[in-house]
Amino acid sequence: HYSSRAELFMSFVNKGPDSERGVSINKALKRYHREKGLRAVEDKEDEDKELWKDLRLRKNERGEIVLFF
Repeated sequence: HYSSRAELFMSFVNKGPDSERGVSINKALKRYHREKGLRAVEDKEDEDKELWKDLRLRKNERGEIVLFF
C-alpha cells in the first residue's frame, strides 16, 4: 500500500539508473491510471495535475533529468 500518489507512480518505474534505455513516463502514467481506475479524461487530467505537484524534476551533474518525490 502506497502513502502518496508519487509513491504509487514511482512503483511503476522498474528500471534502475544503469539501464541503457531508461523508462517511458507515458507507459508508467498509463499503468498509474489503470491502477487508480481512472477512465474519464477529466478524471485523468485532474489526477495528473495533483501527481505532478507531488513529483519533482532536477538535472544532475551529468546533465540527466532525474524524477523524484
